[in-house]
Amino acid sequence: MARLTCNACNKELVDESDQKLHYKSEWHRYNLKRKVAGVPGVTEALFLARQSALAEEKNKLSETPMLYSCGLCDKGYRNSKSHAQHLKSRSHIMRASQQTGHSDEGNAIIKPLLCRVMNKPPQQREQDNEESDEWEEVDPEEDLVGEATDSLTHLNVNEQASNDDMDDDDDVKYGSELDPSCCFICDLEHDTVESCMVHMHK
Repeated sequence: MARLTCNACNKELVDESDQKLHYKSEWHRYNLKRKVAGVPGVTEALFLARQSALAEEKNKLSETPMLYSCGLCDKGYRNSKSHAQHLKSRSHIMRASQQTGHSDEGNAIIKPLLCRVMNKPPQQREQDNEESDEWEEVDPEEDLVGEATDSLTHLNVNEQASNDDMDDDDDVKYGSELDPSCCFICDLEHDTVESCMVHMHK
């Protein structure tokens, strides 16, 4: 009888029950994902080492963080290595020498770091929610016509430009008047200036 093998994990299997157990294992699933990604599979020993490293990392994150502080310098550190380095620093040694009778052990304070609790946003009153859910219907045409009318009242279309604004070098002569009811883009003529402005805005 031919032996069963797993192509993803490169493992020989004894029988069908061993094959079923292997296919349900995390190692096999991990190697299948790697195979789909085009990356070669890993051995079972390497997989177990990675799993234990991830579990150890997760345990470190779930532990209560400690705050290491120096009472003499009023400084706090989140790990013991930084705190130990501070105790050996020149500035700490100078302060410790200035204050006689204090030892380094008396100045070191180690306590759990309190987790910050995020403030919850205040509860909104139901009245505010009801008011914010209501929408006022606005006709977009009316708003555009109002804006166009306001802009046209401040615009002097039919006034002749002064000679100072014109370049004397231009050989091309333009029309003396600009029709405000004619679209600049497609030359479509409108009945009113407002409708022309709405048309050009669209």
